Amino acid sequence: MYGKTGVGKTAVTKYLLEVLETEVDEDPSVDSEVTTLLVNRQYSTTSYQALIALLNALRGPHDQVSATGHAPQDLYNMRWRELDQLGGTVLIALDEIDAIGGDDGLLVRRGSRSPGVDAALSRT
Repeated sequence: MYGKTGVGKTAVTKYLLEVLETEVDEDPSVDSEVTTLLVNRQYSTTSYQALIALLNALRGPHDQVSATGHAPQDLYNMRWRELDQLGGTVLIALDEIDAIGGDDGLLVRRGSRSPGVDAALSRT
């Protein structure tokens, strides 16, 4: 989603994610769990920082990943382990992702992942 500052893009995204989760939870015909996550990356200037923020959003407050000192492959593996633990469908909205410019390598690298897991990043 793209638009001027202050027009409500984040609020609309948060609302839509909440509605999606509620609709799926209340629909007996849906046999899969849906988890949504809104990660604000306003202060991340690299994909490495954005990936750390994503991992920390996926983890509990007492199991946070430190901001430095990780090999990229370790981060890729942590990302997939966290997503596997959630199970079902996980929809992640990366707010303010344009702050990292074209440096989206760590976010879109598929690397080794569990069978049946698919990922996509759409930049708009």
